Amino acid sequence: PLPADPTRLRDILAAPAPPDAALAALAVFHGLRPRELRELQLIDYRDGQLHLPDRTIRLAAPVRTKLDAYLRYRRERWPHTLNPHFFVHFLSAPTLGPVKFYWVNEHLGVAARDLRQDRIVDEAISTRGDIRRICDFFGVCTGTAEHYVSVLANPSPDLDRADTDHSSSRTRHPT
Repeated sequence: PLPADPTRLRDILAAPAPPDAALAALAVFHGLRPRELRELQLIDYRDGQLHLPDRTIRLAAPVRTKLDAYLRYRRERWPHTLNPHFFVHFLSAPTLGPVKFYWVNEHLGVAARDLRQDRIVDEAISTRGDIRRICDFFGVCTGTAEHYVSVLANPSPDLDRADTDHSSSRTRHPT
């Protein structure tokens, strides 16, 4: 895996539609799995954190802002929905089911898994291969973390540029 183009990531994060911006923030900043984006429940977001089954994520301030904007949009658009999922649209709002995989990717404009992979690569680069941190942040096993850490041995010019452009994972994804 190689880092994504930072310009492309900025464009994805600058999405004007609240659902697109919220999805992008969760995928780009925190590397949520596509399944996690689909199955996220309203009760999972509280106290500035996401409470997932395998980990709790303290959300970055720009992510909280985008999620709060999306929740306002959701309440205005579907005030009477009983759907417990965080993300809904006109077909899922009258049901109790999650949005579909294609809806997530369509609203991101790119495969959600690609954004997750980029985020994990970025963490591997910025932590200089801290496998434990990658496991904890992304809920992956050691073998998966080792796979992402292997990018550090890659002599690719793209990887060298990514390492010099981004001093830490906290500055990688500006809003």
